[in-house]
Amino acid sequence: MGAGKGKNFGDKVSKFADNLSNLIADYVLNEVGFFGEKANDTVRHIFGKNPLETMKDFVEKATKGAEIKALANGKGYIAKFSDGFQIIYREKSSSDGSPALEIWTNIRTRNASSTVEIEISGQRLKVRYQKIHFVTKE
Repeated sequence: MGAGKGKNFGDKVSKFADNLSNLIADYVLNEVGFFGEKANDTVRHIFGKNPLETMKDFVEKATKGAEIKALANGKGYIAKFSDGFQIIYREKSSSDGSPALEIWTNIRTRNASSTVEIEISGQRLKVRYQKIHFVTKE
């Protein structure tokens, strides 16, 4: 997993919205803008037989055309889009060791005011800041 499929910083970059239709074909986005199921107040869960492979699939679909760079601490990557969205992903979260990512909208806050509406094929979808852990179903 890494920065191989993205663009280099400074290259022309796509918008996160450009990837949303492919992403929601495989991952449910609810009406308030969250992927996956609520785990607690701050984390969502997306379940899969192989959490790392599930996260890699999500990341590949979500970050297509983004500028991707390794994090300074070497523990993950950041994908930046021209519309201000960012996705930070890592193979192991610091909290429980599961693969994880954060979706930051162009509104830099972690509450409901981070919600952004995106129109795709005449449909208005909401996306908001979220932290997602990829886990196996218990």
